[in-house]
Amino acid sequence: MPDKRVDLHLSEDALHDIEAIAAWCESQSAWQAAEGVLLAIMDAIESLVAHPEAGGMTASGSRERVLSAVPYRVVYHFDAMYDHVTVHAAVHTRRQWPL
Repeated sequence: MPDKRVDLHLSEDALHDIEAIAAWCESQSAWQAAEGVLLAIMDAIESLVAHPEAGGMTASGSRERVLSAVPYRVVYHFDAMYDHVTVHAAVHTRRQWPL
């Protein structure tokens, strides 16, 4: 039986995080690296549609999908009742979330 797919929403904060990551990489003259980082983040986000429970639970009740290829994690909430994922942040693993 195929996995159930869910609706996906990126919050304004998550979109801002992704834009800030791209801007920082650009400021470091590292566009090739930026492309890899952004692709890894977007792949992780897109995978939540098919596997919304893939991320571990946090103390705050959200979930985190830690990326293995780059030092970032995607913070999200999965509402199983409505089959809906909301991505709240894309955060470097050295940063605390929420801030």
